[in-house]
Amino acid sequence: MLARRLIPLFALLALACAPMADPGPGGGGPGRNGAARLEVVGASALEADLGTELEVGFRYLDANGQTVEGALVRFAMTPAGSPLVAASAPTDADGVAYAMVRADEAGAYTLEARADDAEASATITVRAMARGVLEVNTRYDGARPVNEAELALFANASCEDLLRAVPTPEAVASVPVGGTATFENVALDVRYAVYALGIDGMDNVAAENCVSHTMTETHETLDADLADIAVRLGGPYATVETFDVTDGFSNDLDTLLHVAGGLGSDDPALWLVNEVRNAPGTPGWVRTALGSSVTRELAAGLLRDALADVHTPRELSEVVRVGADMDAAFSGMTLEGELTYQRPDEFGVAMSRHRINMLVVPLSDGEARLPQTASADVVVTFGDRIEMDEHALDLSFGQLVEIILSESILSRVSGRPGSLGELVAQQFDCPAIAARVGTGTTADIANMVCEMGVTNLRNRVDNAIRNLWDYDTLHLSGDSALTDTDGDYDYDAIEGGVARARWTGGSGELDFPGEFTGESTDDEPYRHPVRERMGGIL
Repeated sequence: MLARRLIPLFALLALACAPMADPGPGGGGPGRNGAARLEVVGASALEADLGTELEVGFRYLDANGQTVEGALVRFAMTPAGSPLVAASAPTDADGVAYAMVRADEAGAYTLEARADDAEASATITVRAMARGVLEVNTRYDGARPVNEAELALFANASCEDLLRAVPTPEAVASVPVGGTATFENVALDVRYAVYALGIDGMDNVAAENCVSHTMTETHETLDADLADIAVRLGGPYATVETFDVTDGFSNDLDTLLHVAGGLGSDDPALWLVNEVRNAPGTPGWVRTALGSSVTRELAAGLLRDALADVHTPRELSEVVRVGADMDAAFSGMTLEGELTYQRPDEFGVAMSRHRINMLVVPLSDGEARLPQTASADVVVTFGDRIEMDEHALDLSFGQLVEIILSESILSRVSGRPGSLGELVAQQFDCPAIAARVGTGTTADIANMVCEMGVTNLRNRVDNAIRNLWDYDTLHLSGDSALTDTDGDYDYDAIEGGVARARWTGGSGELDFPGEFTGESTDDEPYRHPVRERMGGIL
């Protein structure tokens, strides 16, 4: 007596509404033979009650299968009898143009639609229809705060039809969840889609169900069991990956940190003396002379006094800050970017593009933001977590180090030295120091310490940078929880994730764990297509 078919449409719509790069909204496949085409939205064989109006939609697709907005579609009816309200209509944002037919005379008709070189048609049977009452019971057993049900009744449509485009509903109703909606004057022997939406306390669509049904009796009852909508993806996502690399590049990065720390130490003069004393290339007589703590302190004292004369207190404090800046920069190096993706498949897997557009360098008293342009394709799996497969970016670690030093740390030092080696030579200005330490054995040793120390440190720094350039490829991956922070049933945040950076090249490979976070860049409220069509009617 009652024939009905239940469709778990919430799952299908969750895929249909996922963010995507291609195809466009509502797009099908490419047009036949690479040509544009028109297609009927829903059934192509329609029925209309005598004396009513019938809305018929046609979607216009270009040669690539993308929907076209603003195209003019012209309509014609054969034979004459049931007139058109308008002879043409433009396509809307979904690429659909609607023809409105007045069912004034019984009979069989063909509605033709044309747009440029594309055409389609639908058959319409106009007859006097028997009508009845359809009652729809709403139920919800989920955990979301659903308290109201909104229902829409679509004639000449199935639930599958509504996936392609949503026409204007014939009738709408609103009842408390658990209540019964009553639709009167429902045509018998006509296919209908009954769409029920569960609305939560924040006026969000939290649950849904669709029932395809054809009435054969004058009074029938239908059950609409609401099921939670799938949480949607909220991307594209702005990504943030932060790494502490201070423990990885021990032989090279540590050299840079060591030199910066020595320059900014409490006694850089004594530090330089000890560096020269312990350097493998220091001549034996200099090493012997510096073996005496008294000689070391005398030489350091001359250098210390000369540094105070050569540099202002501000210049000395700037050099002290360099060491603190480098510690901060490499213990919290951050890569900001964007993850865009195509529509995920049925397994939640999507081809994506990961762009690194900003290197964020934490400093001792703030941060520096340095634009970047690295990018790579990557496979991403979406669920309640995001898993980003490893992907390679052409981004040398040595390049990052030089950028961090020259554009964010050394640029804050007077004279703007172009490298750490230049800072060493600027700090220990040996000609200026020699003019101040005078002559004598201790003065000669102090001058020798300055010249040998600067040469040695510059060579060590330059070699370290060259070695770091050998790590020429950055491999990134990561996984994290996807969360809905504002309760509107879309994943708008990447939280508590783990990122992995692996630099490879001629010097081997090094791995660094880090943090992976982010947020949606397009967290607009979801506009359910059925509810949009109900607007102004309910």
